[in-house]
Amino acid sequence: MVVLCFQSIHSPSISYSNFFKRQNLDEYYSRGIIRCGIAEPSGQPAPMGQKTKYNDGLFEKAFMTLFARKMEKFANSPSTNGQKKKGWFDYDYESFVDVSRRVMQGRNRSQQQQVVREVLLSILPPGAPAQVMEVEVNGVKQMSGVRVKKCRYLENSGCVGMCVNMCKIPTQDFFTNEFGLPLTMTPNFEDMSCDMVYGQVPPPIEEDPASKQPCFTDFFLFCYAFTSQDYSAALEKSILFFEGQRSGKLPSNQRLAWRGNSGLSDGSGYHVDLVGGYYDAGDNVKFGLPMAYTTTLLAWSVIEFGSSMHTQLENAKAAVRWGTDYLLKASTATPNTLYVQGFLENTVQEFQIYKAHSDNYICSMIPGTPNFQAQYTPGGLLYKGSGSNLQYVTSSTLLLLTYAKYLRSNGGITSCGTSIITADQIIKHAKQQVDYILGQNPAKMSYMVGFGARYPQHVHHRGSSLPSVHTNPGHIGCNDGFQYLHSGSPNPNLLTGAILGGPDDRDNFADDRHNYQQSEPATYINAPIVGVLAFFSATA
Repeated sequence: MVVLCFQSIHSPSISYSNFFKRQNLDEYYSRGIIRCGIAEPSGQPAPMGQKTKYNDGLFEKAFMTLFARKMEKFANSPSTNGQKKKGWFDYDYESFVDVSRRVMQGRNRSQQQQVVREVLLSILPPGAPAQVMEVEVNGVKQMSGVRVKKCRYLENSGCVGMCVNMCKIPTQDFFTNEFGLPLTMTPNFEDMSCDMVYGQVPPPIEEDPASKQPCFTDFFLFCYAFTSQDYSAALEKSILFFEGQRSGKLPSNQRLAWRGNSGLSDGSGYHVDLVGGYYDAGDNVKFGLPMAYTTTLLAWSVIEFGSSMHTQLENAKAAVRWGTDYLLKASTATPNTLYVQGFLENTVQEFQIYKAHSDNYICSMIPGTPNFQAQYTPGGLLYKGSGSNLQYVTSSTLLLLTYAKYLRSNGGITSCGTSIITADQIIKHAKQQVDYILGQNPAKMSYMVGFGARYPQHVHHRGSSLPSVHTNPGHIGCNDGFQYLHSGSPNPNLLTGAILGGPDDRDNFADDRHNYQQSEPATYINAPIVGVLAFFSATA
């Protein structure tokens, strides 16, 4: 039979932070700090043979009642002698013990323990199925773990901050400091489960991984605002992604170590050196126009927002140079020959036309203006097309921020018929788009690989989904590679910083390699957001 003691335990002389710095509770107990609510004049338990008097508070009585009423369902009927059935707060400790005795009657030891287990599980919030599990505490295996398969509180709040600050930390503190029973709770922000290990002292708050998790929440329910540190981390990852797209002989300072040398014979069929450049997306193809666009947008990001990149400025410049070095090769390897599609003249003309209609463009993007024409998902994401929609979001966001930057510096405004749009309104709108990409969306999914608690695992990307050449140096034929495309396992190589095609017009996303429209990254998706993230890392 499990014996429970419903008594208040007070720890007035130990602070929360100092308590958790202890490796164990031996000193805590040995100092005699734990004190139950004893009502004896001496403050000590009564001598043997006498019953100790206690001051049971409202909480103790409520908990005894709850537990006893739960136990009554399994207990043999008492001899009432005409007495009414006990109601709430009619229970005291003696009646609780009486219920326990009646539960024991007619049951063996394991059956008695099973009853208590079922009662404890029934006290858990509804909708939170749980199971007892074996855990290891201080090197000893014991059945003191409980796994809540899907936490109702976390699922409904959708907020890391509420989980940590309104549930995890207070509950750990209560059991450890008030009950004297150490408890460590480990929420899983991907599947909404939570492991509770009794007997294990929780780590200090500043070392607890849960306290460092970025938030995820619905678009319209912000429990957390991304900080400048969050945007700085996303900026670093967005630039790192380009190292995963490199073709050619890699430098010694290559940071994505799973990527190896590739395309070392490019151009040999024409007796020219076309080694280098970027693979544009998930396949090993170096399209000229997307690479030129990527390099242009990267360079533009550095020109406009390089002063906000700080420690990432040199990495951003290196990403630009990797593209420009290849483009220079392609344009100078053979006199009067360009090995990419012509793009400069058309692009310049397009930007001139774009500039002439910039006000109209801004007005068409901002909801509520007379000229509003853009389409948004129910969660607030700009939606232009079903294939790689986030390419339109990132490029439009860069344009919005750049325009707002010059608008603000000149004290200007944008007139949209009878409406006026300020630079701050444009920046706010751009921020909503970026935050959606980073995880503040209905799916609670970050569409940047490696950022946040939950991001896509099955990226449509050959280099990321196949075993690295460093771990599997054997040749993998073209047909042999399809087994990795069809595999249900997560990609073995993390393509850090990659922004994928993104969700559909209803905010739905399928984490599936076959769904390349949503799960494939591209250099031209990432390039525009580098400058955007630099801006918010400096202003958030």
